[in-house]
Amino acid sequence: MLCYECSIFGERRDAIGLCHYCSVAVCMEHAELVAVPITREAPITKEVILPRRARYLFCRICFPAIEQGHAHEQEKVETVSSREAETIDLATVS
Repeated sequence: MLCYECSIFGERRDAIGLCHYCSVAVCMEHAELVAVPITREAPITKEVILPRRARYLFCRICFPAIEQGHAHEQEKVETVSSREAETIDLATVS
């Protein structure tokens, strides 16, 4: 499978996965890998955040779109991109 974004620019690069939101194929350069908290319901409708996080892979179009919807929340979520590892402000993506 080839990266959709690269194919737009006439390049051929293998995809590493599919965007969690829109399912487009993306390569390392066009992917954003985000660690998101996992929650579960406890008795009396209380939500508990579990200690381990899951990985979500997003394309460079969906990642900022989802991030804008959670700009008011200040939870630190790890992201890894092809540029470098960094920590950014991003709300919980459920």
